[in-house]
Amino acid sequence: MNKRHNKALHRTAIPLRSIAAGELGRYPEK
Repeated sequence: MNKRHNKALHRTAIPLRSIAAGELGRYPEK
């Protein structure tokens, strides 16, 4: 496994996760 690719993947996963959390916070009905 390429560690460099893994790091980049993790880097993008963090903001995506925070965005998803913001969406969940915006729509508590779902």
